[in-house]
Amino acid sequence: MGVALTSMATSNAQMSIYLSITGLGYCMVHICCTMTLHHVAQNFNLLFSISLTGYGVGMFLLPLIAEFLRQAYGWRGGLLIISALMAHIIPVGMAIKFDSDESSTQRNDVQSVPSSPPEFNEEEESNISTSKDTEGELDRYS
Repeated sequence: MGVALTSMATSNAQMSIYLSITGLGYCMVHICCTMTLHHVAQNFNLLFSISLTGYGVGMFLLPLIAEFLRQAYGWRGGLLIISALMAHIIPVGMAIKFDSDESSTQRNDVQSVPSSPPEFNEEEESNISTSKDTEGELDRYS
């Protein structure tokens, strides 16, 4: 979205804001992909290094593609085409699904922890907090 907005920018300030939006979006996608890869991959280190190699290849090819598109369509048209190429990550990200079953949590040495003990209820919590509050008030006046 940020690259498409950059193609419509009319000032340097707008371009810097839109490219900042692009960078934030790129960082969010990278973090989500890394976390998903960590959750589903058995050989995380190998797959992560391959994905980082892909980033390097992309950084090498992007200027070549951008220059070709600039010559053919102008800089605004080239940015729109690049933004359309970058938008393909949305359906790819939506297609990533994984099951949170027992085998995946055991494979990653993760144990589920209940949010509260089964015998704990909210009524006991309110009684505990009320008794602590009254004890603190009594200590303050002593």
